Amino acid sequence: MLSAEPPAEEGAEFNSDPGELHTSFVPWSCKQPGTVYSYVVTATPGFGEQPQLTKAGSFAGASKRQCEEAPRLARRKHHEEVREQRAEKRRKLEEELARDRLYEANCRKVGGKPVTIQTDEGPELVCRSQTGGIVEA
Repeated sequence: MLSAEPPAEEGAEFNSDPGELHTSFVPWSCKQPGTVYSYVVTATPGFGEQPQLTKAGSFAGASKRQCEEAPRLARRKHHEEVREQRAEKRRKLEEELARDRLYEANCRKVGGKPVTIQTDEGPELVCRSQTGGIVEA
């Protein structure tokens, strides 16, 4: 996936406690597909001390094919996210309706009548007794 993170500073130094992990993001774009990025990582036991370990390497940025596929993949991911959000919304609504149906059935079993009243928080389903009060259902 193409990164939109800000570029890592060349020659940047991090002072940290031993064992602490630092991550730098190196973005690439489709302006120059296939660019190869090189890096050097040096670990030292303490600030100003001689390096103990140095590793160098390289990796290829986005290829021409990845750049051609990126817009399609982004659209697909967006559509999947929208579909998942709608499914979650439907699931929550169905759960709420099932709770309301159960509450209404329990209310009728105890001889009450399910009614919706308006409260400061909005509409609320309650069980009205035959004598006019509210009963727990």
